[in-house]
Amino acid sequence: MYPSIVGLPSYFLMWALSPLATVPLGLARIRHGNAGPIGRGIVAGCLLFSIVFVGAKLLFFAEAAWFPEDDYVPEAMRGPLHGFRIPGGVAALALALPLVVRLFGLPPAYADRFIPIVPVAIAFVRVGCFLNGCCFGYAADLPWALTFPRESWVFLFQVERAGLPATSPHPLPVHPLQLYLLLASLGTLAALLVYERCRLYREGDLPWLFFLLFFGSTALLEPLRANPLSLNHWIVLPGILIPASVLVFRHHLAATPPVVRCAQ
Repeated sequence: MYPSIVGLPSYFLMWALSPLATVPLGLARIRHGNAGPIGRGIVAGCLLFSIVFVGAKLLFFAEAAWFPEDDYVPEAMRGPLHGFRIPGGVAALALALPLVVRLFGLPPAYADRFIPIVPVAIAFVRVGCFLNGCCFGYAADLPWALTFPRESWVFLFQVERAGLPATSPHPLPVHPLQLYLLLASLGTLAALLVYERCRLYREGDLPWLFFLLFFGSTALLEPLRANPLSLNHWIVLPGILIPASVLVFRHHLAATPPVVRCAQ
């Protein structure tokens, strides 16, 4: 666990690096994907990443208002930047993406070119979660379970809410939920890139597939979280049903044929 790197909080350092690290991929996809002017595309992408950041913070504010018991960190230990919920950021992205594309006068293909860089950015944030020691799973007796140090958030949680004696030398091993979520992001990225070259692909599919995979993996992994987050559980149901319904409609009810096919 490395809560700080070169004197900076590792979690927020990864948040800052996430959009910067995706710029080369984003530029390449916009340039070669008929996604409109590069300049406008970059500005739109920066705005969308800002919306993800704000949405993640807004979901935390809603959680703090409606389910304050979900946050195990004592108020005295919460800094001004404490608390982000990535599902809130992705939900905000789902609402904002079509509006931003229209606002900047970009072609519909922009959304398909942009969306695969989002799981890359989320993967960076998940690395930050791991370095910071937050977003951990419940105690587990498994070969891959991780034991965090005594000064970690895991130890604080297990002492406060799981009955661990405060004199224990270290917390109990836990599911490395941060790494599960990291692997889910990378798996989502791989699925998007493969599907993009598949015969089933239609222009406009990728954002819906991303939202389906993100909220589907969230629904599978959130039950492993040591401190359940109520709104994370609530948000996944519409996050799964809406994109699944849209994809079914596009492929089984709409008359528009696929516009891109795999090379033979």
